[in-house]
Amino acid sequence: MKIFLVIIFACSVLAIASEAASIDGASSEGDNAMKTPIEGDWGTVEVGKDENGRWEVVLENSAIHCRYGWKPINEDKGGESFITHLIIKENKQNQVGNESGGGRIDAAAGRFEMLDASVKYDGTDFKTVQMSWKTQRPDFIASQEVTIFPDYPVLKVDYIEYCVNIVDIASPGGGENPKYTFYGGDKWKRDYVLYPKGYYYPPDDTYVVEQTGMPGDEKPGPLNYNGFFIMAVCNEKTGVGFGRVFPVEATSIIKLLFSRGFELFPYWKKAKKPYSGYIFAFTQGVDEAMELGKAIADNCSMLISKF
Repeated sequence: MKIFLVIIFACSVLAIASEAASIDGASSEGDNAMKTPIEGDWGTVEVGKDENGRWEVVLENSAIHCRYGWKPINEDKGGESFITHLIIKENKQNQVGNESGGGRIDAAAGRFEMLDASVKYDGTDFKTVQMSWKTQRPDFIASQEVTIFPDYPVLKVDYIEYCVNIVDIASPGGGENPKYTFYGGDKWKRDYVLYPKGYYYPPDDTYVVEQTGMPGDEKPGPLNYNGFFIMAVCNEKTGVGFGRVFPVEATSIIKLLFSRGFELFPYWKKAKKPYSGYIFAFTQGVDEAMELGKAIADNCSMLISKF
């Protein structure tokens, strides 16, 4: 996974994705025991039920294998569904961690088992899956779409209806020698302080202000790259890890979870607008992570919200 691959992450392809993702493509509603594989020259999407009858989604290309599936977390509420596998094919390492651990990426407090999934768009340019979740509110169903592109270690996530936060507690680079990096972090007012302290938060979040011992932030200042936060966490010795590119407009609070990932609060105490964020993986250290994050931000500013 080399940096030069990142730089050719073409804007034209992503602009096509923004339009075409709104067009209904092939869908999967069939037998619960059946999966619907959608194959192209560069990847596969599978939507269906696992051996226990629970929804799962697999998105795969030449760079990554991603699975959304069920784990027995909050099992008294039916368990939770999130990214259980984010495998980098270059080294066959799952950034979520081992099967028996409690790792998760793209989880959320109060969001439980997946209720439905289908393929929304299938093309040679990209593939999009839509999913919905049970939540702690009986009258509210969370929903989002996830898109994978040919050959790039990137997922685009359109958050349509969502809960209070996003939670990544994973095993970047195997979980050892953890290192956080943010674009502009070397110029930011505070160090990479861990949960329950906040890395970025508004002045009126009195709890985080008290925990952190510093006033909140009116603006993201040097952390803002072209309207996005670019964040990564990796094994400092191996350079392997994962990161996110997240729109500044949507991001109210950022916390760093136990050197294992991120907690993000979108539109905290504000009207919940749909927005898009990105998850990516890397193998060549923080320089590659920042280059990849900048390439995504440069080419995807028009995709902050396609609604």
